Amino acid sequence: MATPVEISCVKRRSGTLDPASPVEGFGGFFNHKPWYLHERYVIAETEKPPSRRAWDFYVRVGGEPVPVVVAAHGGRKVLIARDDAASLLRLPECPATFRFS
Repeated sequence: MATPVEISCVKRRSGTLDPASPVEGFGGFFNHKPWYLHERYVIAETEKPPSRRAWDFYVRVGGEPVPVVVAAHGGRKVLIARDDAASLLRLPECPATFRFS
């Protein structure tokens, strides 16, 4: 069974030439420790069948957990909260300590 993991911050691309791809990655806290994954890894995990998935990502919208799903936008895969497509983009920027070098 997959472990629920909350996405609570986003790392936006700086100086990107592609305005349709503003996100580099996502992060949050799990077991009181910060985590960060590039967007492509969160998409890959989210696309796995439930029986093979290690994590079920979600975001809080109005205090309630909402599953994160993969959608198509402009011919590329993006992540959205099931009931609020823009909620991931409204998250605060991940602190620098969350980023992999």
